[in-house]
Amino acid sequence: MTTNCYSLLHSFYSNRCNYRRVAVVMYECIVRLNGEMATLLIIQKQAKCYLAAINALHLVDEKSAFVLKPRAGVSAKKAPDIPPDSKKKRENSTTPPLPDKDHSLIPRVQIVTLKDLEDEYLLVLAQLKLAQVEETATPLTTSTCTREEIVILLVQYGLYDLAMKISHSLKLSKQHIFEVLAAKCVKMTIAGNTTLVEGGEDIQWLKYNDTGIQCCIDNLPPDGQAWSLLKRYLESIDDFDKIETHLWVVSVLLSLNFALPQWLKDEVSRLAPEKLLLTYIKFSLLEEAGEFAIAYIRAVHGDKKEEDLRTAQEKFGLKYTLKTIDPETGSFNTVKLPYTYIDVLLSELKKMPEDSHLHGLYEALEMELQDYFTALEQASEYLISLKKKNSKQYL
Repeated sequence: MTTNCYSLLHSFYSNRCNYRRVAVVMYECIVRLNGEMATLLIIQKQAKCYLAAINALHLVDEKSAFVLKPRAGVSAKKAPDIPPDSKKKRENSTTPPLPDKDHSLIPRVQIVTLKDLEDEYLLVLAQLKLAQVEETATPLTTSTCTREEIVILLVQYGLYDLAMKISHSLKLSKQHIFEVLAAKCVKMTIAGNTTLVEGGEDIQWLKYNDTGIQCCIDNLPPDGQAWSLLKRYLESIDDFDKIETHLWVVSVLLSLNFALPQWLKDEVSRLAPEKLLLTYIKFSLLEEAGEFAIAYIRAVHGDKKEEDLRTAQEKFGLKYTLKTIDPETGSFNTVKLPYTYIDVLLSELKKMPEDSHLHGLYEALEMELQDYFTALEQASEYLISLKKKNSKQYL
């Protein structure tokens, strides 16, 4: 009977194009349903009400796209009893009475914006998806979960798309999502596609996520689809969080002794080469760190052919090299090397046996560094002589 009442009010106000009132009615129904036991039917009704309220608010002016609801735990306070003598003294007094803290104005309503409704709908949608995927994840058990716990459950059952959407909308950390997905990609690659299919490995979670149309065109195997999904998530991250997010994935792969995919290595090299060098050192990957440091110093040095130099600059995200002259100032553009990380790497490589490949890397890195310092000294001398020459012209 209650549902029919709200449906009638929805139709009544929709027929009169009073869409804000439609949203209010639907939200009242949502609040009413919150007081009932969380069953699948109740959650489905709530999802429909959220969609109706969101659609209605999209049809009104942006300034009016909100609803009001009573603030929880706030009620009107009864005025305290005042003795008759105190009333007479207050009436005869010429000074105004001091404000009573008990009578301070407390807002009794809360503004629920369109964005708030969309966020709440995502959490309800997550409960529905979990109930469809896993029988034990009933709305009765998930209704008491926090936002972070909902995301963890979504990741646990392979609903990465929805977990990413909720984390982005509610501004939650995505670290758990990327770490679990990266570990799953490694596990699937090591197991092999034949083993996954024949061994009955659970790859159903791939269907719950949009792996991209290119996967269907290229007919990628399950592990290829998983890597494609991870790559798509990394590309969707805002520039402000790109470096940190990529380093999460790199740390997980290296902790599992798995070689970095070339596309991931190239992207991290472009975004933060010094961070990648430090990560190699932290995981004691001295060979990879030594080869990477040598390539990075050569790129910063700029002592290459024009085509190779341009490629090296793009690889490490360098705008300038040591030998790049600024046309406006006529001076060299300074490029900083991560000297601290390189010194640590040299110290570790020097401890290796002299007949080993790692000791050869130490000698090559030391030689490359000395060539860089020589070129840096020549550039400094050139700048000093250029400034002296310019100062004489003005005298």
